[in-house]
Amino acid sequence: MTSHSVHLYIVRYDQDKFANLPKTDFVDAMRKEGIPTSPGYSLPLYKQPVFLNKSFGPRGSKVDLPIDYSAVECPITERACYEEAIWFPQFVMLGAEKDMDDIVAAVKKISENANDLVQ
Repeated sequence: MTSHSVHLYIVRYDQDKFANLPKTDFVDAMRKEGIPTSPGYSLPLYKQPVFLNKSFGPRGSKVDLPIDYSAVECPITERACYEEAIWFPQFVMLGAEKDMDDIVAAVKKISENANDLVQ
């Protein structure tokens, strides 16, 4: 392998710019506008059960690793996971210029109506 296969385009969402609209509500609004997006992982990888339980082996068997994932703290990663990272699947970026314009228009529409979307 000589290059990375980009399967996601990840952008940073700043809810302060959208009337404090939570990331998940922004993602829902984008989907309603026809733009496929994802909030990404529900937990940072090091907080996923597979890492906490160290069950990486065949059929989920435990592997003795010298890392205690329960002691790992990465606040910037956690902020990205819970509040900021928005995932666009790679196929979204394969569209024509009009399709890219549709993404921009959806973001602008949500921005202009964010106060109405905040619960």
